[in-house]
Amino acid sequence: MDLEICSILHRGRAEDALPIIEETLGAADINADQRQRLLFLKAIALAETHETKGAIQILDQLIASTPDQWEFYFHRWQLRLMALDKQGAKEDRETGMKLNPKQFSQDFSPTSGVF
Repeated sequence: MDLEICSILHRGRAEDALPIIEETLGAADINADQRQRLLFLKAIALAETHETKGAIQILDQLIASTPDQWEFYFHRWQLRLMALDKQGAKEDRETGMKLNPKQFSQDFSPTSGVF
């Protein structure tokens, strides 16, 4: 299922991915890692559909449960830049620099297609 969702997202059809993600999240037979991955993909899909607040809320949850995943900070950093939350973006970048200096030392525009 993960590959299908990623394929849909890569084709720029986030709105089509969201119902599939929701259905899969509702399945009783997914484990914690799969749930985390699906939530991450949901955050990406929400970001792609300009639902920045919802995407940030999911990333907040993911960071709270797994604070050592630099990818979560990276995408929240970019979303906070888009939302003009300079302080939040700065905090995410600083934390990200500790987890993955190579990635966070680069400058990315929030409109550069990182989602």
